[in-house]
Amino acid sequence: MPYTVTIYVAASGTPLASGGTSKAGHVYYVTSDGQNKNSFGFAPIVHENNGYPTNFGTTDIR
Repeated sequence: MPYTVTIYVAASGTPLASGGTSKAGHVYYVTSDGQNKNSFGFAPIVHENNGYPTNFGTTDIR
């Protein structure tokens, strides 16, 4: 069974899975075992904030 890790770098203005857009952009990765996908990433806690602090998230599956 193939396992994959895909890394995404999203530019500012990218639509968020939860709605709205990412003002600062964000980075996330998706792991897959061929059937299930799991998403993990880093982005500002408040997407209108271009700086710190950041938050670890799990909602960016594409």
